[in-house]
Amino acid sequence: MKDKASRIDFVLKKIEVFESEGFRCIGRDDLEPYKIETPFNWSLDPFVDNNWKFQLHTLRYLMIYLDAFLLTEERGYADKLLDYLEDWYSCSENNGNDFAWHDMATGIRAEKIYLIFTKLRPYKIHRPEKLKKIIKAHVERMMSEGYVNLRHNHGLYVIHGLRCLAEVVGPKKKLQIKSFCGDKFACLIKDQFDENFVHKEHSPHYHHLVLDTLKRYEKTGLYSDYEFLSATIKEAEANSSFLYLPDGRELPFGDTDFKECKGISSLSSLESSPCYSDIFLKSGYFVCREEGEGGSYLSVINNFNSNIHKHADNLSFVWGECGQDIVVDPGKYKYCNDDIRKYVTTSMAHNVVNFKDFQWGVSNLEKPVGKIHYRFFDEETIEADSEVAIKLNGSVYIFQRTFFYRQKAFLVVVDRILNSGDETYIARFNLDKSAELIKNKDGVIKLEFNGVRVSFQAKTLSHNLDFEDLSSNSLELLPVSYAYGEFDRTLSITSEFKNNIISFFQIGCSESAVDFVQENKHKIF
Repeated sequence: MKDKASRIDFVLKKIEVFESEGFRCIGRDDLEPYKIETPFNWSLDPFVDNNWKFQLHTLRYLMIYLDAFLLTEERGYADKLLDYLEDWYSCSENNGNDFAWHDMATGIRAEKIYLIFTKLRPYKIHRPEKLKKIIKAHVERMMSEGYVNLRHNHGLYVIHGLRCLAEVVGPKKKLQIKSFCGDKFACLIKDQFDENFVHKEHSPHYHHLVLDTLKRYEKTGLYSDYEFLSATIKEAEANSSFLYLPDGRELPFGDTDFKECKGISSLSSLESSPCYSDIFLKSGYFVCREEGEGGSYLSVINNFNSNIHKHADNLSFVWGECGQDIVVDPGKYKYCNDDIRKYVTTSMAHNVVNFKDFQWGVSNLEKPVGKIHYRFFDEETIEADSEVAIKLNGSVYIFQRTFFYRQKAFLVVVDRILNSGDETYIARFNLDKSAELIKNKDGVIKLEFNGVRVSFQAKTLSHNLDFEDLSSNSLELLPVSYAYGEFDRTLSITSEFKNNIISFFQIGCSESAVDFVQENKHKIF
């Protein structure tokens, strides 16, 4: 009873906050709450923000009223919930609204309508005629030609919403919906993951999100006859442990922020340190990681499957030592069309090589994109390399990048341009927001990251393999997203070069990265 009383108190407080403050977007601390009272104009867009509109039309935040009714059996909560639902439908049916029937929002809302219908039905207060009209409108829309996008994770939400609604329609319609969902779901699963069961939408966040979504769907019991679902979950879950940093944050490539991965229940149960993944090399990821909060890591990305959640980040990397991020990705920022969002998806924002006078994009990539290879250069040093072909003005430029990585000692990044012509190129490295500039003199940049000392310098190589210093290293402040909808301006290093450049990062007073390359240059080049 005490347990139930505390649950009631918790839910009623959530309702009190909602009714006094308003609807608040999940994960959007940058947006103020917005009051919703019936009748409401559901076509409003007060923040000019697509994510806000999407979350508004899911109606999932209204489920606190269903929880309150089921705990208290006070009819007023059920009536208020149904009032909101009917008001949404009336407004969305009669007015133009670009997000009312947004595919993912509609799928999520359909699942909630199914729960409302089934949970309230025993109490005979579910206004069956109005609810059935709303259910029918959802089914017709979601089964219409072309509505389910078979090449996007949003399609999964549509199919699941439909599969839920199949439980609250007549037997003939139920069979029709189940058949429709079965065919579409199999196609979606096949397209969401590659042959290695790595999610294909260029984002570790979406690998975890889709995997967790599929696991939740499986638990509903609605998919017991979908054998491919459990097989996919098993394989994708086995791979998912690689797509995070040593402390459990998601690996920040594509539309991903530095967010803790909720799918990882225990870091201690994973691979011994350090670990490497052969599977991800074929899927365009290299992951080298030392487990634990004080662990070191290097991860590289080079893939292309579609434009979905894709940034122009081929050959980009993230790197950290002793539990401290050093070179970071600009992150997702948020889903909008402002200048910062546009910037963080471009090649100019990532730790990649760019043309000085032109930024390459996804459309410039020659397909298929090359995969990543690695080997042990010596007992302590890993070598990882890959390349991309960039099409520009009728010419093809081959960008080759090789990493030489010794944990807690140094990272050397070698960039070479084949068919370089007379172009000037820029190599960029975004630094973690904790970076403090200690010294910038004679081509050497010295930095400190929460006690971790790092020195940087860049050199080019002559035809007879002699080093030549670069004097054109620059520092600027650029946006990096550490949480959805927010960003910090952090230091970024850029170096101009012609045919090749060698970037040396050295930790503290460890072995000299420059000496390592000097001693091994005949093997390296």
